[in-house]
Amino acid sequence: MNGLEIKKNRKKLGLTQLELAKLIGVSKNTVLNYEKGSVIPESKIAILDKILNDSDAKSNINSSNATQIHPEFIYVPLVSEFAQAGYLGGYGDVEYIETLPKIGFVINPQDRGNFLCFEVRGDSMDNDSREGLIEKDIVLGREIISDLWSSKLPSATYIVVHKTEGIIIKKLKSHDSKSGVIILESLNSFYEDLEINLKNIAQLFKTSTIIRRS
Repeated sequence: MNGLEIKKNRKKLGLTQLELAKLIGVSKNTVLNYEKGSVIPESKIAILDKILNDSDAKSNINSSNATQIHPEFIYVPLVSEFAQAGYLGGYGDVEYIETLPKIGFVINPQDRGNFLCFEVRGDSMDNDSREGLIEKDIVLGREIISDLWSSKLPSATYIVVHKTEGIIIKKLKSHDSKSGVIILESLNSFYEDLEINLKNIAQLFKTSTIIRRS
């Protein structure tokens, strides 16, 4: 797919450059550069191909949840850095979720569940490695339902929606299933471990795909 094809199909669908940018998780200037012939990362080519061949792409910008478009492609609500405080009061409100922008992701067709993506704040997960997360990265998370929290959670990076402390993205260091206490660690050694009781958590998401924004 080249720049002329992107521009032609975008206009055919009635999408502005900004609307297309929101769907694929990039800036308007990035879409502009794609259309001018800049190199497009392979991860974005797959998403662009799905969106630009989807007759309902424009309506899906404001779809109510992670709308299934193809077996491996979904639009996922984005909780941006600036929306995170508001999300604490609206995470159970469908109407609030509907107001969030959407980003397209290609996922494993076998994955099912509730997906949200979150914008990374701060440098606690930045350790200059491929595993690290830098500020403004977008992280896709699949929700782990609370019924499963009593079982020992696997080691991974999680997005924790804490009832009073906000949204936390950390790596799970340990989980005491008997007491319900988890220990979270940062990849940046400057930060200390964090101890949280699961009863103080509203939602828990296991991370998967990362979109680099910086």
